[in-house]
Amino acid sequence: MRLALPGLLAAFILSMNAGAGWSQEEEDLLTFNSYCRQCHVTNEGDHRLGPSLYGIVGKEVGSQEGFNYSSAMANSDLVWDEETLDAFLEQPDETLPGHNMKPFAGVPSAEERAKIIAYLKAESED
Repeated sequence: MRLALPGLLAAFILSMNAGAGWSQEEEDLLTFNSYCRQCHVTNEGDHRLGPSLYGIVGKEVGSQEGFNYSSAMANSDLVWDEETLDAFLEQPDETLPGHNMKPFAGVPSAEERAKIIAYLKAESED
């Protein structure tokens, strides 16, 4: 069984704060931060180790201006819709072989993937 330490930490924090009155948006942000924030932010043009994920939902894979993508990402014909995001977040190596998001092994929990996607969607709509 493949478990990611950030995901376990997010699940623990969420379970400890379940009664703290956190909104769904706050839970989505915490899950994004636990899995993605080490390399990505959602500020426009703010590329870090990974590209900015600003407005990513609905964009072509590998299309953020100003970031040097792997050839697998740059030459992909995929669009970051909910289905593609879910598949990539679950099994990145199988969904887009040759990506450079190592050592990211995926997010095993469908619930946590849904929270990340919800966060990205909300950030894409702003």
